[in-house]
Amino acid sequence: MPGIWQKLMPSRKIKKILLTEVIETNLTALIQLTRICLPTLKTREESAIINIISKSGVIAQEGQSVYSASKYGVQGFTEVLKEDLKIAT
Repeated sequence: MPGIWQKLMPSRKIKKILLTEVIETNLTALIQLTRICLPTLKTREESAIINIISKSGVIAQEGQSVYSASKYGVQGFTEVLKEDLKIAT
């Protein structure tokens, strides 16, 4: 699934539409797609979910506030999902 990158700029200059597009594409869509696929994946003997976050999901970078937030969100979602799936099995 493709993502959206945010041009380098301070958070005060980010327009609301860019904020919405980045979060909805990079985080919300990933969560929704995972929720849709998860029931089918759980019926398989073996399956995997692999989320790629880029370095912006682990290292804060100047001028990348919204993009980094979306990638940190993916990291958090993935970690909690891993724990949730341990409980469900």
